[in-house]
Amino acid sequence: MKKLFTYAGGFLLAAALAFSCKTPESEMVPSVLELSPENVHLSPSSQSISFSLQCDLKWTAALEDDSWGELIVQSRSEGIGGSLLFKTDANLGEDARTNILVIKAGKGEIRREITQDGIGADARILQVSTPGLYGIGGNNYTFGNDGWNHASFGTEADGSIRWRLVNAGTLSVLTLTGPKADAQQGDNLTLHVSLNEKGTRTLIENYSATLLYEKDGTWWYKVREDTYFIIKKEAAL
Repeated sequence: MKKLFTYAGGFLLAAALAFSCKTPESEMVPSVLELSPENVHLSPSSQSISFSLQCDLKWTAALEDDSWGELIVQSRSEGIGGSLLFKTDANLGEDARTNILVIKAGKGEIRREITQDGIGADARILQVSTPGLYGIGGNNYTFGNDGWNHASFGTEADGSIRWRLVNAGTLSVLTLTGPKADAQQGDNLTLHVSLNEKGTRTLIENYSATLLYEKDGTWWYKVREDTYFIIKKEAAL
C-alpha cells in the first residue's frame, strides 16, 4: 500500500511539474496564421474591406496608423480565427494614403498593407462648395451670385433628381436633370442642362459627368476640369 501511495504521489508530482512547465501562449508560434485578402488597394471612394483570419491561438488586431481608418472585429472564435472590417472615409486628398493592419498571435505576426488612392487633381470640384453649374457656355451660374437667389431640389418617381436655379430679376430658370438619388461615387451619368430666359429656351446641353462625391445632401459632378456641377438638397442664403 505504501508503494502504491509512492507511485501515486510521483505521478501527481510529475503532472504538476508538466503543467507548471507548459509554454504560455504568448511564447508559442501559431501553427496556423493566415489572413485574406492579401495587401489591399482601395479606390478613393471605397470605404470598407473585410478580412478573414485563420489562427489557432489567441490573437489581437490593430492599425499601425490610428490617424485614419477604423478596425472592427466582427467575429472571434478562439483556436479558429475570426473576421474583421476595415472602415474609412473617402480619400478627398490628392495623394494616396497607406495604413498597416497588424495581427499578433503568440510569437507570430502578420502585417497587411492597406492603400487608398487619392482623387488627384479632382481634390481642388471638391474645395468648391457653393451650389451651381460651373463652365456652362463659358459662364458660371452659382447660387447667391448675380441674382441667382433661389434653388429648388426635387426627386422624380423614377429616382432621378431635378435641380433648379432661379433668377427672379431676369426671369431666368436654369434646370439640371439626370442625376440619380441612388448613384454611387464614381458612377458615370448623362446630365441635361437647360436655360430658359423670359419663357424662351436659350440653352440646352447634354453632359457626360462623373459623380465624384456625395456628403450631407450635396453632390459634386465633374464633366472636365473647367466644367463641373454642385447641387445641394437644401440651399438658403
